[in-house]
Amino acid sequence: MSYFIDSQAPSTDPELAEVFLPADQPLERMTAELIAAAQRDGRTAPGLDPWREADLLVSGAVGLGQDVLHRRRTLEDVRRTLDYHLDKIFAGGRRTLR
Repeated sequence: MSYFIDSQAPSTDPELAEVFLPADQPLERMTAELIAAAQRDGRTAPGLDPWREADLLVSGAVGLGQDVLHRRRTLEDVRRTLDYHLDKIFAGGRRTLR
């Protein structure tokens, strides 16, 4: 129960929220901009919402990173999972970074 209460602190404490829940989301924004640029160049699967894809990628990477820290997954498994999702985003296009 104390974990649940502690995990809710950022949403109820303005000072903690400022640190843990910033209003801007720079990593998500940068990722969405990269996906949107690739989309404009025809290097992504059609019909994607760059912001939603970026949100899934960033939150997935963070969650999977936690699994690595807790030894629930290997780093290689996490890379394969992220590559799988990136390959879906860039289906028909070419990813230049791996």
